[in-house]
Amino acid sequence: KEHGLDWANKIIPEPVQTGYQTARWSVGAAYARGKHKVGSRIKSRRILGQMPPETVMEMDEWTRWATHSSMLNRYDQMCDRAIESIFNAPGLEEVTFLFNPQDPYLNQGDVQRCIEYAKGH
Repeated sequence: KEHGLDWANKIIPEPVQTGYQTARWSVGAAYARGKHKVGSRIKSRRILGQMPPETVMEMDEWTRWATHSSMLNRYDQMCDRAIESIFNAPGLEEVTFLFNPQDPYLNQGDVQRCIEYAKGH
């Protein structure tokens, strides 16, 4: 509402808004995936070249998986993996979880899944 375009949310149907945002994410993910493929073929990646090879390989695998999941609109899988990564981190003793329940872009289902997962650990 603070951006002055709340009228658009009232006249544009929600499925159109969701479709538009999904398309933007899919195109962005396809672009990132293509850029990653091109970049991974260049041997002189300065920063990555300084990292241990197993770390670079993990990053490459994650980037391929994340961009592919985004292109196919599989955000639940991404959220589940993010939650698992946080709560299964070695040496984890405490997690502080902050969120704004008034945020219109926050998926309340994701928040609930995170809370339930945290209760189980």
